[in-house]
Amino acid sequence: QEKISKLYVEVTCDEATLRSHINQAFDSEATKVQPEGDGYVISLPPGCRAIPSQAFFCIHWLTQIIIDSTITSIGTAAFNCCSNLTSVTIPDSVTSIGEYAFASCDELISVTIPNNIKVIEPYAFAGCLKLTSVTIPNGVTSIGGNAFASCEELISVTIPNGVISLGENAFGGCISLQSLTIPDSVVSIGMGMCAGCSSLESIYGKFASE
Repeated sequence: QEKISKLYVEVTCDEATLRSHINQAFDSEATKVQPEGDGYVISLPPGCRAIPSQAFFCIHWLTQIIIDSTITSIGTAAFNCCSNLTSVTIPDSVTSIGEYAFASCDELISVTIPNNIKVIEPYAFAGCLKLTSVTIPNGVTSIGGNAFASCEELISVTIPNGVISLGENAFGGCISLQSLTIPDSVVSIGMGMCAGCSSLESIYGKFASE
């Protein structure tokens, strides 16, 4: 029997509001919502392995989400503007995270990008104002334009060896960023990659003197 994909969420809305939204977001009444602990387990329609684009767009009552290991992709702007989302757990089964997926999640503090992600898409985490920590896995080859732009509390970033390109303004406006490590594998850096990083004191590795 095919395994059903599940999400665990914590919310500040009532159960009826959650149920109504989930049915719309996944365009199916086959979704199920069951209380568990401090939140709810959402069982997705059979065969669903993706969180659709804009599934939780501007849903301010979402505070935490744990994605189970059957999910393989997170759509464009899936969690864009979830202004009270503080915690997200993304499994290594996820191989793609769309543009703007977590952009403007103002309360998101840390994120670990799954090991099977190759490309961090443009604007994926832009405007996460309280993001202080991001773990970028070794398999990433490209960091898109504005991927982490305006993450105002991000202090340091280590880009793993294997990354080939850094997009335009990838870390632009990260006003608390103090250090950045760029590996020898990087061959392309977009314009304004660190524009407006007023606290940047050190760039280590390749291009350190440029």
